[in-house]
Amino acid sequence: MIPLLHKTSICLCIIGVMAGWSTPFTDQEIKRAAETFLEQDQAVSSHLIDVRVQAGIVTLQGKVDNLLSRDRAADVLLNIAGVRGVINRIKVHPVERSDLAVRDKILQEFAGHRVLGQRDLHVEVEKGLVALRGAAGSQTEKKLALYLVKGTAGVIDIIDKIVVNPPERKSDGRIKREIDARFDIGPVLADSDISISVHNGEVHLSGLVDNVQTLNAAIRTAGVQGATLVDAGDLTVTSQPRKSILRNQPPARGDSTIKQNIEDAFFYDPRLLPSDISVEVSEGDVTLKGLVISLQARKAAAQTARHATGADSVVNNLRIRRQLTLTDFELEQKVIEALKWDPYLERFEITVWLENAKAYLYGHVDNHFEKERAWAVVSRIAGITDIENRITVRESEWSSESDYAIESGLRERLRWNTHINERTITFRVEDGIVTLKGEVATGQEYQAALTSAFNAGAKGVQMDVDLEGEELFFLHSPYFYSYEEFYSIH
Repeated sequence: MIPLLHKTSICLCIIGVMAGWSTPFTDQEIKRAAETFLEQDQAVSSHLIDVRVQAGIVTLQGKVDNLLSRDRAADVLLNIAGVRGVINRIKVHPVERSDLAVRDKILQEFAGHRVLGQRDLHVEVEKGLVALRGAAGSQTEKKLALYLVKGTAGVIDIIDKIVVNPPERKSDGRIKREIDARFDIGPVLADSDISISVHNGEVHLSGLVDNVQTLNAAIRTAGVQGATLVDAGDLTVTSQPRKSILRNQPPARGDSTIKQNIEDAFFYDPRLLPSDISVEVSEGDVTLKGLVISLQARKAAAQTARHATGADSVVNNLRIRRQLTLTDFELEQKVIEALKWDPYLERFEITVWLENAKAYLYGHVDNHFEKERAWAVVSRIAGITDIENRITVRESEWSSESDYAIESGLRERLRWNTHINERTITFRVEDGIVTLKGEVATGQEYQAALTSAFNAGAKGVQMDVDLEGEELFFLHSPYFYSYEEFYSIH
């Protein structure tokens, strides 16, 4: 039996608070920005969520129908300048599933994974509350297990009792050296005021960070192979949010450094477990070769490589490992089952047809996120080599906005997004078309600016930006994105 005291979950996404806190943003301004960001995110049912802000700490209350949506609400707000933490009191009210069915589905997901299937993981379910116990070989494996459970319909919360037992015992000094090296290559953490200590495999972080995004990046980065725990209890968010940190560290240009950055990123990406990827770099141009287990892993590898510090272009020659023992009928049943158990898609009638390991999807959903979600769910299935997503979105046409409304909305989004330095980007709006010019520091900033323009109501976006003086070949600049194209690839 799972203890009842665990049935209410509060997610506190802030660790430290500085005395005498002050910021250029008022709590009321942050509240308005938070409500706007939530309203525009298609993965969150914002009309059921209440937002309160005090001293930069956002408290969320309300209800959603799945655990991924609850976590997404907090993640969205962590992209807002001035937000120093999120207390997530949102409750999950999913479509009811029997505890036995939920448990069987989770165990099936674990058993079907080439890495997690070899771990001794135990699952208990009581009224939708899932308790996980056992041992994972790394923080990455543990993260993957938690993600699979969150993506199971009927789950209201998780009690995480998974411990990390690395197959290779590393000395505390070696763990610290690896963390130091990972901090040094990142554009966000390289100049941060963070102290790192390691004792018996447990990592302790202390010091000051500029925002919650940096804090969370520090926690993720410190979870190297061999670390059994990352404690960030003494990390404190400073009083003044700062965006210019994006440019504190110049991109690494040496091919060997770029190669190491990408290989490190692959190692800690749970979507790439397991994989056999070879990385080649020549004058900043990256080529990926080898085998991966799924379409999702192939796409994730390219995305991760493009966002690695120093990469100019990425050629994705990865191949998907075929599951020759599975027939098209067996793969089709796996796809149908996966869509039926996804908490975002379970209410939709989606038709599936398989031919030569290629999946064809038909049906109707309410928004572009749900259509892309269907692709993502099917792409995780080992053996699927291609997907043709013919699902239609009920409201897929651009709804007209005035140029003034788009301009005002975009100005606010550039101001609030922690990934964007609005001082280096200019824009104009004409007949619903946004033209963005200037300079970005990372591929992430490029994507954040593009997404901000469409979220502001743009009909199309002309991207004409440079990566700190160099043309963004692999991110298409200059390039025009139509409304339809943007939502077909995001």
